Amino acid sequence: MAPTLHAHYTRDEAILALGGANASPAWFCDNDFAVLPEAIVCLFTVGVGGSDAHTRLISPEQVEWHPTRLDFDPDDNIPWLPTPVREVRSADRRTLLRPHHVFLRAASDEQYIYTGRAHLGSYGSSHSPRTPADVRAAFTLSAPLPRDAWITMGGYPAWLVEVDHTSYRLDSGDVAGFRALLDRMAGETFSHLRLTRYENDMLFLFTNPDRACLWHQQGWSPPCLRAEDADYDGNLRAAESFSCACGIELRFRPAHTLTRDAAFHAAAGFFATGTLPTDVPWVPAVISLC
Repeated sequence: MAPTLHAHYTRDEAILALGGANASPAWFCDNDFAVLPEAIVCLFTVGVGGSDAHTRLISPEQVEWHPTRLDFDPDDNIPWLPTPVREVRSADRRTLLRPHHVFLRAASDEQYIYTGRAHLGSYGSSHSPRTPADVRAAFTLSAPLPRDAWITMGGYPAWLVEVDHTSYRLDSGDVAGFRALLDRMAGETFSHLRLTRYENDMLFLFTNPDRACLWHQQGWSPPCLRAEDADYDGNLRAAESFSCACGIELRFRPAHTLTRDAAFHAAAGFFATGTLPTDVPWVPAVISLC
């Protein structure tokens, strides 16, 4: 019998549900993965502090797994994530042999919540790994984690604001706190902000000395809605550049940007109401940060 989405299971019950009564899984990565003939069972513990805190939620639909060590299979070319754990398709890549099924629990819980099938979207490191924190495997869940489970496992209960790669958690009504972050951005030549919440939509704001680009999107996939300056009457062929020390470079036509004050006002309005302000035009666009 297949497990029920968002129901709770012990470790043994999870194996039974996906492998049957005679299941004899192969265990990998300190028992975080159980490989069955038709499934890879991911049994992840999410928490803050303690030896089990090597996995974290990126969003209600994304889980980032970190190993406890780097040498699970020294003979594998990726020793911290061995081939049986990461390969789900046949040699010709045409047939899905055993999908990943993710079960999550908080560090204080005995049972796991079943989050359904998951897609191993990426894994690796941006440099030569020296510690488990240097590598990760990112899984996209088939359905968002319920809000109560999301909060129990460390998710932000209201807003998450990232300003120049520093994160802040703000309550829904903390307009003053959000405006303080905007004031900090106003004092910088180049700055950027990302605002998100459980609903997994995001507002992006990038500034240069004179202008700002502002857009809203659902998750990380385009398209998005971009704010435009309906009153711009300058050089239509000019370009506004926005950059970050992390390597992001963006260029927009000035009419596709706003004045800094207008962008800050629109961002504050979105934070206060949870909806896009109507005093600036929003048009469909495709913007990539890659």
